[in-house]
Amino acid sequence: MPPPACAGAQHTVDVAGVGSDGADATVNPSFADAGGSPYEGLQMPLCDMRLVTVNNLRSIAPSFSFFTDVPQPGRILAPSSRT
Repeated sequence: MPPPACAGAQHTVDVAGVGSDGADATVNPSFADAGGSPYEGLQMPLCDMRLVTVNNLRSIAPSFSFFTDVPQPGRILAPSSRT
């Protein structure tokens, strides 16, 4: 089963360094070196939302990713006072 469709506000795909660049061109040198996007200049959704179709008595569970600022796990050890 394919993942849910991409959704969000429409924007014009514009990679800096590929074709004519507008004011909102995305700076991604590695992507530009690889030839840019096949969607350059087209209107596409931002993909910051998920479009989920819900049917009566059956549907798929949408996957969501949450990104939070969490400190890296670690342990601080004080130097031993034994000599």
